[in-house]
Amino acid sequence: MSIIYDALKKVEGNLSKPKPVSESSHAPAKRTFKLIPFLAYSFAVFLAFFSMKMVYDLITRPRQAQQVKKQTGRLLNVVTAVKQPALLSKRIPALNTQEITEELPDLVLNGIFFSGGAGYALINNQILEEGDGISGLVVRKITEGDVELKTKNSVVTLSLNSSH
Repeated sequence: MSIIYDALKKVEGNLSKPKPVSESSHAPAKRTFKLIPFLAYSFAVFLAFFSMKMVYDLITRPRQAQQVKKQTGRLLNVVTAVKQPALLSKRIPALNTQEITEELPDLVLNGIFFSGGAGYALINNQILEEGDGISGLVVRKITEGDVELKTKNSVVTLSLNSSH
């Protein structure tokens, strides 16, 4: 047991003595600025931004009309040689817009019901609410007995038990 005791005393003695400290272990590592990697990374970042800008400009650039080169020579001579047609001396009367009537589609109001405060109309077996459209007409108003449909120029009313 004395061998173990002697070994423990040696270790205990070594722990109590402070170790000599070298200057390199306590001093922080000095960072040196390296110019070449910094320039390489900066150039790479600049190149990435430049290429993204070029792609963005290509995408968002408004399309310009192609300019067609004007032809000169024989073609112009042929066009100028053609006689101009005489202007019509008769005036053509304009169509009376009040006489033009719209052709409305056949619509059948099958039913009207209300649910959750909103009105629904069953027109040509399709459930519609205000703002919906059918055959080019828009549902304007739904009441208990009739439905108003709006066309481009007028308002059409469908009542129960009647068709357009």
